[in-house]
Amino acid sequence: MTTTNATVLFTNEPRAYRETLALAVAATHPHLDALAFEPADLEREMATRHPVLVVSSEPGALASVGAPSWVLLYRDGARMVVVRIDGEESVRSDLDLDGLLALVDQVVPAPVPPPSPPFSLGKSPSFV
Repeated sequence: MTTTNATVLFTNEPRAYRETLALAVAATHPHLDALAFEPADLEREMATRHPVLVVSSEPGALASVGAPSWVLLYRDGARMVVVRIDGEESVRSDLDLDGLLALVDQVVPAPVPPPSPPFSLGKSPSFV
């Protein structure tokens, strides 16, 4: 059985910023695919990857692709962040890395590890 990781897309400007954010999310959330693309590629990537969260600096792009949850960073250079999670929008004056990682956790909670077996699979249990 193959499983597909949930995807977070980064299409914000500047490029170094989106690539750094994608690397940070990938490092802290190995159960996710965190991918950075040019803003012009957002529509194509939405159609093929169906991300659970999109981070962008292009408001028109977010509206046209219908992302379920998104973060609009610093539109037109303004110090303002708009966040939409499951239909609820909020505006913030800023968003640091910890804040972004918390949003990722809100959208895609970490998987629960399977329970440990009652004994080691390498040894037979001892019976007295």
